[in-house]
Amino acid sequence: MRALFFAVLAMLPLAAGAQGVSAADRGQADRGQVDQAVVDRALAYLNAARVINARFIQRDQHGGRWTGQMWVARPGQLRFQYDPPENDVIWSNGFIIKHFDAELETVTQVPRDMTPAWFLLDEHVRIKEDVQVLATAEQGGRYFVTATQTGVLNDGRVTLAFETSPARLLGWAATDGDGEVIQVDLVDLKVGGVIPDEVFKYQPPIPENGN
Repeated sequence: MRALFFAVLAMLPLAAGAQGVSAADRGQADRGQVDQAVVDRALAYLNAARVINARFIQRDQHGGRWTGQMWVARPGQLRFQYDPPENDVIWSNGFIIKHFDAELETVTQVPRDMTPAWFLLDEHVRIKEDVQVLATAEQGGRYFVTATQTGVLNDGRVTLAFETSPARLLGWAATDGDGEVIQVDLVDLKVGGVIPDEVFKYQPPIPENGN
């Protein structure tokens, strides 16, 4: 289940042929050119999208595929609920991100600031001192921003994919320091509304100190 937890440590994405970040898209966004107008457009969208609810499809480069439901409410709250047979849950209602591994029956905890989850969880999404934009790209009604962050557990980068019209976040592709790629495609994305606090107060079926 390492791939599932890495999905949050590297902050998830999608696969070639899906509607978000294909291998060709990543190549477009890794060419080293940064258009500040594209960065500003991405930040404006993320800051406006304070509440997000979506289905997700997660894939890795080895053919692994997982599905589930995602909820985000900034600042600091998220939950990824994986569908059976995995049944893993990744959640945060503050400064700690937790992962319940249903197969191993363990709970792992990581400080939020040690994960590159800033673009989902920060009160105000901005390019901080520890975040570097590596490249931007625009193609076919989509735009992409590739960034890296220092001080996180998995060195690497994340490419965010957006649709221009209608404006929406398509997903993100994360590459760790070993070159492993995790992709997540967001489906049926809904922005705004209210998510009950109970969604982010998940209680695993084991004691949280049982890891």
